[in-house]
Amino acid sequence: MDTIQDAVKQFRESRKKIKTLQNRIEEKQQQIARLENRINKLYDTNFWGDIIIRPIMDDVIKKYPQIKFDVDRFIPMGMANRVSIFGKTKDDKTIMLAFTPTNLLSDTLDNSISIDTLERTDDYAKGSIGELNGFNRVEKPIQTMLDVYAIVDKQLNEK
Repeated sequence: MDTIQDAVKQFRESRKKIKTLQNRIEEKQQQIARLENRINKLYDTNFWGDIIIRPIMDDVIKKYPQIKFDVDRFIPMGMANRVSIFGKTKDDKTIMLAFTPTNLLSDTLDNSISIDTLERTDDYAKGSIGELNGFNRVEKPIQTMLDVYAIVDKQLNEK
């Protein structure tokens, strides 16, 4: 008699252990799902334009109140993922700033974003994919806000 009761008891304990482990697995799967949701939400709000360009443009707008920049949306364009922002002065002069992510996924902050210097090369033939995507533009890594101000000043001082 004790043998059958011992066997049943052992079977029930084994089933309890299995259920406990299944519950732990289910909890971990729910935790993984929550973490994946958090990652997806971060991806949704982790657009380099909003995180990097917006503060740059906020600073530019403060320094140059005479220019009305369109900063409602930052739309990456072309193969270079370039974001161009345009502004107008009171005398209808157009000011353009174009930003390109260059090294955003690196562990260092060096050369993370570049700005169009308004200079051009002839590396890509007219009408080529490279030329159409702006690869003839000369870009400079932004080290400080002075690099950005220099591009704005250059355009303001052009006749």
